[in-house]
Amino acid sequence: MSLELAGVYAALAYYHLHRDEIEADMAANAEEIVKQELASG
Repeated sequence: MSLELAGVYAALAYYHLHRDEIEADMAANAEEIVKQELASG
């Protein structure tokens, strides 16, 4: 699998346009993982 420059630019552009939503999702996912780890002992 190779990355094409256009795909890299598209991914970066998407991230910059949706940064707040992406970072909120990442924080929520990290929080859920911590909760699951604490619950499993």
